[in-house]
Amino acid sequence: RGYNNIMQIAVPGVSSTKLNVSASGASFTRNGDNWICKVEGSAAEITINVSANTDGRSVSMGSKSFRVRTLPTPTAFIKLSNGDLWTAAKGGIKKSQLDGATVVAEYGESENLKANFRVESFELSISDGRGGFRKLGSNGNKFSDAQLQQLKNLRSGSPVIISNIKYSGAKSGKNLPFEPLILK
Repeated sequence: RGYNNIMQIAVPGVSSTKLNVSASGASFTRNGDNWICKVEGSAAEITINVSANTDGRSVSMGSKSFRVRTLPTPTAFIKLSNGDLWTAAKGGIKKSQLDGATVVAEYGESENLKANFRVESFELSISDGRGGFRKLGSNGNKFSDAQLQQLKNLRSGSPVIISNIKYSGAKSGKNLPFEPLILK
């Protein structure tokens, strides 16, 4: 649901250019030899109907029902300037690694999905050394100049929290809360 599902639909002996594909609650567009199916609304199941134009008439080639599931929530990562994705599970991060880094929302390597998300904003909370935190806003998915300056002045091992990550994109534009990223 809400995702461009790329499908290959073929009928033996019939050119793909002569196929028509439809489903109630979903739209189909041709992309070369593939079809892109986008499920709209809240259908739990769709039935895809395939017909072919043969001898000047449309002939049904069959239909098949498919279960529809909602896209999983993406995960928040720090994308380092070399393209690597960092999470707290990978251990410590150096201040120098944050130069040119961005905060991204993506599906991890365990998901076999590719979808586009855009981080709109996030909040960086930096320890003030007295038990409190100083909160600084971002410039979209990039660390602001103020955030980078504060990060440069940190002592090693100081806790830093990235939270209130807001994103838009393939998951119906919803801003669902992420677990905060905690840097040390």
